[in-house]
Order: sequence, then structure tokens, then C-alpha cells
Amino acid sequence: MGKKISNKNIAFGFGGVARMDSGELPGRLVLSEHVRIGSEAVILSRAFHNNSKTIDELEKNVDLAKEVRTLRSYEKNFQLNEKTLESNKIEFKKIIQKIIS
Repeated sequence: MGKKISNKNIAFGFGGVARMDSGELPGRLVLSEHVRIGSEAVILSRAFHNNSKTIDELEKNVDLAKEVRTLRSYEKNFQLNEKTLESNKIEFKKIIQKIIS
């Protein structure tokens, strides 16, 4: 599906990215799927910012600059490693099956 959308030059993305090693479905796996299918945008999940309701809470709960740097680092590594993307896809599907069963 990602290739069909990209072939029509339509920018797309989807959401729910937690911090890289947190969340019921770890953010690194969601980000890996973004890279694998060619997504150009992500939405940060509530888990990413610890359900912060205000900017003050966000600043207390999360080092946002650090977390975004970490996200970008993972993104860059995923772009360079097709094997990791495929391995993560399998792990992603297993966790999704566990969540929905």
C-alpha cells in the first residue's frame, strides 16, 4: 500500500509512535514499519510524552530533544538495514497478534 501511495506522489504517515523502547508496541517497531513502507510523517503517541497534558508537564516528564534525537538515530539506522526492517516486521506482527487476541 505504501508503494502505491508513494507512486502517486502523495505524502502519508500514520501515528502511534512511543519512545523507542517503551509502549505496549515498542516505538522502534512502529518506526521501523514507517521506514519500511515509506511513510513521511509520524504522530507521537501519548506514551511518547507520558500523557502530558500541558507544556509544563511535558518538560518535566520527557527530555523531548533527546527523545527526538533517539528517534532520528533509529530512523537513520533502519534506512540502512533491510534485514532489520524485515526482522522488525515479523516481531511487529507477533506483538499485534498478542495484543488483539
